[in-house]
Amino acid sequence: MPMTATTSPETLDADDRPPGIVLSKTAFTITLLLVASLPIVIVGILWFAMPVNPYPPADVTLELALPAGATDPETGRPAAFPLYRITNVGRRDLYRVAVYAKDVFGNRFEFNFNESLPAGETLTLNSGDLAMRTAHTLQEGAQLESMEVSARLPSGARALSKWTMEGNQPRLVEDKTVRTYVQDERTEAAP
Repeated sequence: MPMTATTSPETLDADDRPPGIVLSKTAFTITLLLVASLPIVIVGILWFAMPVNPYPPADVTLELALPAGATDPETGRPAAFPLYRITNVGRRDLYRVAVYAKDVFGNRFEFNFNESLPAGETLTLNSGDLAMRTAHTLQEGAQLESMEVSARLPSGARALSKWTMEGNQPRLVEDKTVRTYVQDERTEAAP
């Protein structure tokens, strides 16, 4: 029986209904909510499954070479700023080495070395060379809170190591999630 203006859907036979799935209002609402929540669930799973620090640690050491006020052997005068020594202790060369520092007031300073750091070699950083993006340099007597050494690996990946400062002495901040990744990489690469 064809549908006309005087017939209602309730009077149609089962064979006269249009083909396909017909959902009730409740089933349609539930299906719509499930489809809409799927991207949120996927983003949530990725958020918790991804590591906190995606960068592998740079195989470098950061140590205080000369404290402020000590006699600088090169100039014979007291050093106005502490000098830090960055040593590549890994087996791979590092490129585009950069040092980022944050003082106790939250100001962020940086210094970019325009050279590579071969395995076993050392770079010296005068903390007075640290500058903000606005070209303001670190003031004499300023207290640093943390430092980071960032470098490009031969594979093109970025490596990052972090230190907290106790006085002027750097103390390495361990990142266990990334350390296990690098340890696994070393064991696979070992002959």
